[in-house]
Amino acid sequence: MTLKGNQDTSKSIEIELSNILRLAGCDGYLYAMDIDSQREVGLNPHQIVVAASVFKVAVALELYRQAAVEGLDVTAQVKITEDNRTAGPTGLSNGQDIAFLSLRDLASLMLSISDNTATDILIAKVGLAQINSTLQTLGLHHTVIVNDLRNLIASITADAEVSNLDELWSMSEEKRDERLARCRALHPEQATRTTPFEMAYLLRSIWCDEVSPVACAEVRRLMAQQASTGL
Repeated sequence: MTLKGNQDTSKSIEIELSNILRLAGCDGYLYAMDIDSQREVGLNPHQIVVAASVFKVAVALELYRQAAVEGLDVTAQVKITEDNRTAGPTGLSNGQDIAFLSLRDLASLMLSISDNTATDILIAKVGLAQINSTLQTLGLHHTVIVNDLRNLIASITADAEVSNLDELWSMSEEKRDERLARCRALHPEQATRTTPFEMAYLLRSIWCDEVSPVACAEVRRLMAQQASTGL
């Protein structure tokens, strides 16, 4: 990539990051840009990678885009039951009782504590096709949300040939890694995916009100409440 701004500083950062990753025995990819000055630095920033939970930002943006542009009522209440809970380590995913929450409160849980149940309910509401369409409109052609988290987890258990995730994590590290290597969800060409550059650009678009000023402001407000490092 071509780095803008201070070339020497950018190159020095790249070298330092490469050395850190080499010493850790792993690969890593990143991109960072200063919005005001346009200075940027990257380490293989266009590498396609599994998106993990960062795709939840796109879900929130589409929710509030539909609210601002199409009149979606984000105060509408959703009934949370055992039937629409998705496995996960936080929040509603671990609930035991019926609950009622608004779409906007589900969005808050999704971004503040990376709640999987909240995420899947919102995906079902706004639609995968609509989320991906908004990403394409922003020019993020390598960022694709393939499925919701319930189906992602189902693909992992199927590909790893286990009955549930607990069975997978109870295996030895060597056996577990061998099973995980089979999983579509961990291969970017088949999984929900993005690149460091495109995810940074999505955040820039939200900061600069490039979708809908009202929608972007709401997403920024929610992201400021984040309490989890899981995103």
